[in-house]
Amino acid sequence: MHRVLAMLFVSAVGCGRPVAASSVAASPAALSSAPPSVAPLAQAAAPPRSEATSQAAASADVYVGAVGGLAVRAMLSRTRSGLEGRWFYEQKGNLEGLVLHGVTEPQDRSYELTEALSTGEITGKILLHEEGSTLRGEWTTPTGARTLPVTLSPEIRAREGDNVVRAKRIMVKYAGPPALIAAGFLPVIDGPAARQMTPNLTLQKLAGDDEKTLDGCCTTNVAFEVLHHDSRVVTIATAVSTLGAYPSSHGSTLSLRWATGARVGAEIFRPERKRELVRLLNARVHDAWRAKKRELSKGPTDTTSCGPDVIDAFMTGDGPSFVEAMLSSVYVHAKGIAFAFDFGFPHVVHACSPVVELELSWVDADPYLGTTGAPLH
Repeated sequence: MHRVLAMLFVSAVGCGRPVAASSVAASPAALSSAPPSVAPLAQAAAPPRSEATSQAAASADVYVGAVGGLAVRAMLSRTRSGLEGRWFYEQKGNLEGLVLHGVTEPQDRSYELTEALSTGEITGKILLHEEGSTLRGEWTTPTGARTLPVTLSPEIRAREGDNVVRAKRIMVKYAGPPALIAAGFLPVIDGPAARQMTPNLTLQKLAGDDEKTLDGCCTTNVAFEVLHHDSRVVTIATAVSTLGAYPSSHGSTLSLRWATGARVGAEIFRPERKRELVRLLNARVHDAWRAKKRELSKGPTDTTSCGPDVIDAFMTGDGPSFVEAMLSSVYVHAKGIAFAFDFGFPHVVHACSPVVELELSWVDADPYLGTTGAPLH
């Protein structure tokens, strides 16, 4: 396990069980009797669309997420002036969903929307802002009496040939005050590669965790990102966030071959060049360790509490080494290959840990790459 990219730490969820049709869609206010914790929900296809809405939704992006502890699925279109579409509360409401319409504030990449029935009756007000590809914000009753957090994330994450990577929800719940949404989703493949890929896309394979533990008190987020994909491989980074005495996270970054579903590992390297490659990577690790010690020896700054005390407690000696077994942590990105490495700092001083770049361009990596399996570039 190792540290993964900070961009992963977002709250988003996958699609849920279809809901039964009714004559009036339900807003969160109408669902106030729902329990504060919602058990993980099953995956489902998009709700049926009427002839009137199908044309508008055809060019819309599909988002999955939550309003409070309620799973939602949204079809949203960006216009010149704002954001519009519909969303569906998947546990209750009609299949037409509630109409969303609002204006954009380009200065801060935010949106002010209204949620309404098809009759025009307003059921809520929504403020959203963009955080990368994710939309976050708040839903409020028309009177402002009640507010719930909102998080939405794109369902489709990547397309490669006939294969699609999308989000599958595995968790939606409240994680305690102040009404924190604990959401989680994993990648699922639609297309010819689904059969061979699926066994390697479980929470156990991606993060070393059991999905049965997600209902507990401490898991606050499960997120993934497609870092790279081409006709040969797809690279997925996964992060699991937990909240105990201190916030913490763990996960992995791995590349899978579309043709076989197998993980790319140390087999791609020439056996006679592995030791040389390990020496190269280990030198970078120790250079980063020494550079961090020099930085911390100067004392804390206005923006960090890291200083000599961290050296005394956690940075004695030459630090950890990159060893040959770690070559199996290799993954593919657009410009070459990279390796995962964790200096092992406890989460209480995780921000004080050295940072090391273990990337090789294709030109630099070529001397070490063998011919085992399909070529990577």
